[in-house]
Amino acid sequence: MALHAFHVPLAVLAGIILAKMPRLTPRMRQRTLREEHVEEEIIADGGEMSMIELEVPPALERRPVHAMMAVGIVSILIAHVVLLQITAHPELEAQTPGDRALHDAIHALPSDSIIYTETAHWGFIYDAPTEIGMTTFPSLGLLTVEERVQWKVEGAIRNDNTGLLSDYGITHAVTSPLGQIGHILAQSEYWSVIEDQDGSRLWRFVPETSEGSVKLSHFVFPNDNHCGTGCDWRPDPWYHVAHGDLEIRPDHVAFFSEGRMNLEYLSPSSQHRDTDLAIHLQHSGPANMEVSVTVCDWGTDVCSTVSKITAGGHEATTVLHHSEFRGEIEIQISIEGGGSKWVNPAGLSGRSDRIIDEEGVWLHWIEVRNL
Repeated sequence: MALHAFHVPLAVLAGIILAKMPRLTPRMRQRTLREEHVEEEIIADGGEMSMIELEVPPALERRPVHAMMAVGIVSILIAHVVLLQITAHPELEAQTPGDRALHDAIHALPSDSIIYTETAHWGFIYDAPTEIGMTTFPSLGLLTVEERVQWKVEGAIRNDNTGLLSDYGITHAVTSPLGQIGHILAQSEYWSVIEDQDGSRLWRFVPETSEGSVKLSHFVFPNDNHCGTGCDWRPDPWYHVAHGDLEIRPDHVAFFSEGRMNLEYLSPSSQHRDTDLAIHLQHSGPANMEVSVTVCDWGTDVCSTVSKITAGGHEATTVLHHSEFRGEIEIQISIEGGGSKWVNPAGLSGRSDRIIDEEGVWLHWIEVRNL
C-alpha cells in the first residue's frame, strides 16, 4: 500500500517536471471536413485525399498544475510516513523474524525431504533448495503442476492419518505463529520439534511415536474475562487469514500498552505437568517494550520469572519452571513501555479497527510443554 502511494504520485510529479510546457491542455478536436480539394491533393491513382483540420485550443491556466504538484508531493510524504511506520512495527509483516530464522535449519535437511507448509504468505519458502519438496508454493510465472496434494496432506495432519502422510512421503513441516497448524502439530504424538525460533517451528514427522514426539503441548488462549488493568480486547488482524475455519484460537486478542494480566487455576493434564516445564508466552508488538512473565505453583511461593525487552515482531518469552509440585499453576504477565501514538496503516486497509493507534503488546497464547 505504501509503495503504491509512493510510486503513483511520483510518476505524476515526474511527468509534470519533465514536460516542456507543464500545462493542462485538452486533446485536439475535429474542426471541419473540407469538401473542395486543390490540385496537389489528388494522389497518383486518381483518388482524392480528404484532410481534417484540427484546432488546438489554448492551454488552461497554471493553477491546476500547481495543485497537482502539491497533491503529488504531499502524497509522497504521506507514503514515506507509512513506510517508516511499517519499518518500526514488524508485527504488521506477513512473515515473522522466526520464519526467516528457520532458513539454515531448512537448508540442512536431507535432499529427499518433503515439507508441509501452510498456504499463506508465511508458508511460502522462496529460497529453499530445489531438491527439497514443498506441498505449497507461490503461484508466480509459468508453472507445471502434476498434482496438488496440499489439502489432502493438511487433512491427514488434522486427523493424524499417518498412513496417508507416509504415502505422500511427508517428512517435515514448517509452521508460523501467524498460522494455526502449529497448534495441531504441538498436540499430536506424531510430530516432534527439531527447531524453534520464537514460535516458528520446524517439525519432524514421526510415524512411530518417540520420546520427543509424545511431549505434547497444552495451550491457553486469554479471553475477555482475563483482561485486567490496561487490557484492550481487540480483533485479531490475522484471524481470517490464518485458516479461520479451524477455530483453534479466538478471533480477538488481549492488547496492552501498560498493564497486567493474571491467569489463575491453570490445570494442565498430568501428561503436561512434569517437574520441568517450559511455559511459552507468544506475543507481538514493536521493539523496546518490557514483558515480564512469572509462573508460580498455586498456593506456594515457588515461582520462576523472566523479563525481556522486545526486539519487535512476533516473539516468544519462555519461562523454565522446576518444581516437584504437580498441581495447578498461576501465570502473571506484566507489560510496560507502551502508549505512544502512531499511524497504523492496517487501519487504512481495513485489517485494523483503528488508524490512530498506540504502541503496545498483543498477547496471543500461552503454551505449557514438558522439557
